[in-house]
Amino acid sequence: MLILGCAVSVVDLLNMGEQTETFYEGPFMVNGSANIINSNFERMQKAVYRSISNSDPVIIKDAIADAGESAAIIQEQLPVIREHFLGDPQIIERLEDALTRLAPMREKVLQLAGENKNAEAAAYMENNNIFVIQEAQEELDSLVENGNRKGEELVAGLKEKQEKAIVTLLMLGSISVVISIVFGVYITRGITRPVDELEKAARSMAKGELSDVKIRYKSRDEMGNLAENIRTMTANLVCVIQDETKLLNQMAEGNFNVQCENEDCYVGEFRQLLESMKDINTSLSDTLLQISQSAD
Repeated sequence: MLILGCAVSVVDLLNMGEQTETFYEGPFMVNGSANIINSNFERMQKAVYRSISNSDPVIIKDAIADAGESAAIIQEQLPVIREHFLGDPQIIERLEDALTRLAPMREKVLQLAGENKNAEAAAYMENNNIFVIQEAQEELDSLVENGNRKGEELVAGLKEKQEKAIVTLLMLGSISVVISIVFGVYITRGITRPVDELEKAARSMAKGELSDVKIRYKSRDEMGNLAENIRTMTANLVCVIQDETKLLNQMAEGNFNVQCENEDCYVGEFRQLLESMKDINTSLSDTLLQISQSAD
């Protein structure tokens, strides 16, 4: 679940990064260039009006220079818009067409203004430039509106992806917590239950209550091996005690011809106990035989 959560997070971050890059290289740059074009377009028109409304050659020259500078800046920004615009490409084509048709008209007006033919320049501009200026301004407004709309769509998409990423991570986190709790409870019970059972068995063995030792836990792990060893040890102890009790009872009744029935139980150190019982049996049997013979 951790690996899955990390993978989902990386994928979501990559997707949001790509969409952010698309927003930056698309609407963000287009709107920036469109604003530059818009401001310089207005500056250019003001310069043209300034040139035809003055008779001072210095002012006219300065206005003509401003108009030329604005036109150059507009031409620099058009390739940027053409490259990064994500909307209808015909808007750019119509804008470029309007600016192309407007260029010679503007030069004509500036030329007449430079010759101090202000009335003729104003009339020419009124009959020609105004219509193309309005057309170019409409296309420029459409360009800005289209870019803003596309930017809003991308931002909305980013927000949606962000919300989906948060929901996905919360779901994966919740599932991970639930799975961890389930496995934690399962593992805890799997450890504590056999430990409690073995503890009770050890307590009963310490009290000598071997008949009360009951270990039902079975498993193939280390805890299961411990339980099996305790069961074997308990069975051997019970077997040895029962066999010793039977031997001693028979001997107490005077039967020294008794034999051990479960020698397999006497393993390890218990083997010495069996040998000692045999020695006691033989010694007592010989002693009683001697007493019987002496009595006879």
